[in-house]
Amino acid sequence: MTKFITYASFLFILFSMFILYGCSKSYEDIPKETDIFSEKTKLSECKVVITFAEAPGDVSIKIPALKYNKDFCLGFHLDDGAQDLFSHAFQLLNGGTIDDTNYSGLAYTDGCGNDLKFKMGTSIYSMTNDQLTDLHDPIVGNSYYLNWAEIIELYKNGWGVHNHGYTAEPDIDPMFSIVKNHAFVKLKTMDEIEGGINMRIFVNPNGIETFTAPAFQQNYKIAFTESYLFANPYFNIAGTWPKSNITMGRSLLENINLPEMVDQMAEESKDGVHNWGCVFTHSLTNADHGYGFDRFKDQMIYIANKYGKNGLDNIWMTTEEETLDYSILREKMVLTKVLTGNKLEITISGEFPIDLRFVSTSLVVSSNADISNIVISGVDQSSFNGIGTKTALINLCSDKI
Repeated sequence: MTKFITYASFLFILFSMFILYGCSKSYEDIPKETDIFSEKTKLSECKVVITFAEAPGDVSIKIPALKYNKDFCLGFHLDDGAQDLFSHAFQLLNGGTIDDTNYSGLAYTDGCGNDLKFKMGTSIYSMTNDQLTDLHDPIVGNSYYLNWAEIIELYKNGWGVHNHGYTAEPDIDPMFSIVKNHAFVKLKTMDEIEGGINMRIFVNPNGIETFTAPAFQQNYKIAFTESYLFANPYFNIAGTWPKSNITMGRSLLENINLPEMVDQMAEESKDGVHNWGCVFTHSLTNADHGYGFDRFKDQMIYIANKYGKNGLDNIWMTTEEETLDYSILREKMVLTKVLTGNKLEITISGEFPIDLRFVSTSLVVSSNADISNIVISGVDQSSFNGIGTKTALINLCSDKI
């Protein structure tokens, strides 16, 4: 099929060529990149109509702290774009084959009977320190790293891709490193992904704080800084916290007992508390540089069996980006309800950012009358439960992927 380059895409290509091939490393005069995605406000077009068996005396609607009304959330990413995120983590969690062993994947549900696979992410830099070799080029790159086709497949399956700078050199000029890697990743992925991967989370190289301010200047929403106290090891996402310019901490997997941490997060997620924790490591197949695969596999299976679909089904195991996007929308959404007799109509409004990758929400509707029917229109995907009861969970989704 013939591909037509939009005017915005053409401008971005020119911008990327300037970034990639410019000689100067002074980026003070480079304008911020403008998102080329069309505005995504499909939630504003959504309508939910609920029919009750009789006219209810009262109806309450709430947006839960976590998607699918889960109790707690875990984010997990690998630094440096190690290839075993695809060869081992993706095959184990999403379902696939590792060393001739087939895995069906690890899942929780959307609360409405549909399985959703555990997801992770990675931070990536693109070039060798001399800036001469693309580390993700399968021909000239290094097999230790994910190649571009693998990065694209992970992203298309909802996995996270974070900016880790242009090279592994921590002494590189921060603005140069952030902007150049952002443009390079977009350029290498835009043939398969509209506009290319639009990274919005930055992982500071070596945890160096000097990368934080430039990342925020380039519209990054989170800067992960090693040993930073906020969110390390987890925090109550239902409380008050900033939704932009967020400096966050994370737990190095080798320094904690992951099942113990997850058990504690789950135990403390009650009475209105909903915990979000983030962990990372550098390898899932090399215990000297991170985790060995058997240990990773056993711990993931433990978490899935206890808190996934075959257990309590109260975990949201997803990317940091999806969790943040949900929280941003939750704060900005305005729900309007119109009750006429035994019919309730719910619409959504608000000023929604146009650069969010995940545009979705969950609603919990409660009344004193049984629900006989639910009709949803205006979104790409939806699910619900509660027919024949007085409470319904409704999931609405218009994600890019």
